[in-house]
Amino acid sequence: MNNKDLIKQYVDTGLRLPEEQITQLPTWAMSTYLRKRLIASKRGKIADWLSDDILTDYELSKLDKTTLSEYINNRVIVDAHLSDYEFSNLQNEDKVSISNYRAKNGHYMNDEMFKILPNKTKKDYIDLKIKEKNTLSNLMLSYVDENDVELYLKGQLGIEFTYGIDFRKEFPKWYNNLDFKLKIKTFELIITHVLENGESFNNIIIPDEIYKHLGPNRKYYLKSRVNNKYPYVSELLFNDLSEEDKITYVKRKHSWNNEAHIYNYEIPYMKYVNNEQ
Repeated sequence: MNNKDLIKQYVDTGLRLPEEQITQLPTWAMSTYLRKRLIASKRGKIADWLSDDILTDYELSKLDKTTLSEYINNRVIVDAHLSDYEFSNLQNEDKVSISNYRAKNGHYMNDEMFKILPNKTKKDYIDLKIKEKNTLSNLMLSYVDENDVELYLKGQLGIEFTYGIDFRKEFPKWYNNLDFKLKIKTFELIITHVLENGESFNNIIIPDEIYKHLGPNRKYYLKSRVNNKYPYVSELLFNDLSEEDKITYVKRKHSWNNEAHIYNYEIPYMKYVNNEQ
C-alpha cells in the first residue's frame, strides 16, 4: 500500500485530522476529507460543541462560501454552540437572534456578540457576569457602572485569594485587561484585604507606577518589603522609607547576602552594616 492509498484510507473515515496534517493534504484528498467530514457532522450530535463530528474553524476556513453558509445555518437551527468563526459568518438577523439568546441565558459572548445587544440587555448580562464572578472583556468593562466596578474587582480578587494569590512577576489576565485607574483600585483592594484578614504581602509585588498612586495604606505594604525574609525595594520605595526604615532595610538586605548589589542610594547607609560586622 503506497502513501496515496494510506491518505485515502484515512480521509474516507470522516475522522478529524489535526490542523498541521490538513494543511499538508493534496488537493484531491482535501476535497474528499471535507466531504466526509460534512457527512460525519450530520450524523453526529451537531449541537454538542465538544463532539469530534463538529467541524473546527480551520476546517470551516477550507469550505466554499455556499457550503459554509449551509453548514452554519444547520447549526443555527439546532441551537448549536457556534464558534467565533461560525458566528462571524452568520447573516445579521441570525447574529442578533443568537446574541440575545446567549445574553438571556448567561452563555459565553465575544465582543462582536455583545455589541449587538440593546443597552438594557448589555447591563443585565454584565450584572449576571459580575454576580457569577466571571471575567469581562475590555469592551464589557466599559459598560460597568462605577458603583459596580468595586464589586467586579472584589469578585475577581476573591477567586485569587481562594486559590492563593500571586501578584509578583505575572498578573492574571483579568487584571491585565484593566485600565490604569482600575489597576490602582485593584491594589488598594488587595492591601485592604491583607490588612483586614491578617494575611501577608509575601506573594504581592506592586509595580512602581501603581505604588506611587496608592493611598496612605501603602505604608503597610512598604513596611512588609523591609521586613521580608529577602528584603527588596526599588529606589522609589526606598525614598519613601523613614530614615529608621532605610537603615533597617540596608542592614537586613546586606546581612543575609553580603554579595548583594549595592545601589547608589544605599551607599550612605552601608556604614551601619559595616559597624555591625
